[in-house]
Amino acid sequence: MVGVNVTETEGLIILNLSGEFYNDSIENVEKLYKDLAAKKPKAIAFNCNRVTNIDSSALGLMVKLFKNSIKLGTEMIIYDINDNIMNVFKVTKLDTFFKVLTKAEFDKKYPQ
Repeated sequence: MVGVNVTETEGLIILNLSGEFYNDSIENVEKLYKDLAAKKPKAIAFNCNRVTNIDSSALGLMVKLFKNSIKLGTEMIIYDINDNIMNVFKVTKLDTFFKVLTKAEFDKKYPQ
């Protein structure tokens, strides 16, 4: 199950994910996202530097949350992805669908 630690700053909410992001985590992550999105932040970011693996159900959830972000007018960012997870994003072409940033790119755009 994926662990989630939330960091909130003015206009930005970061979900720091850790562990295996599998089907057993989807319900909890989706509920947390909806609760946080209700605060109408400018952006919601998923820090994936500690995600060790991801399955198709979790990828499907990310697509669903991205579409929801568009409806809400909230920017959704995924950043600091390790090479294994990035390969999954590339194979599925999700690296072109999502806004995927390196840690340095994220820190430059959203200084904290």
